[in-house]
Amino acid sequence: MSQDDVLQEALIELQSRLSFQEDTINELNLIVARQDRQLQALAKQLGGLASKFDDAMFDREQGGSAADERPPHY
Repeated sequence: MSQDDVLQEALIELQSRLSFQEDTINELNLIVARQDRQLQALAKQLGGLASKFDDAMFDREQGGSAADERPPHY
């Protein structure tokens, strides 16, 4: 096997590895983007639950009467 053949095989191996790594990076990028969307949705849900919890605690502290509801701007 000549030195040119060895270099050719090494080049092909490097190109194969690069292609595989590019595919892996693209796949990981898609996963990270999906997880970011999920985190944003979960943060929005958590904010809504925290607001409902605060309202429930206020109602509990006030005795739960509908007349004592917290104003919307509170």
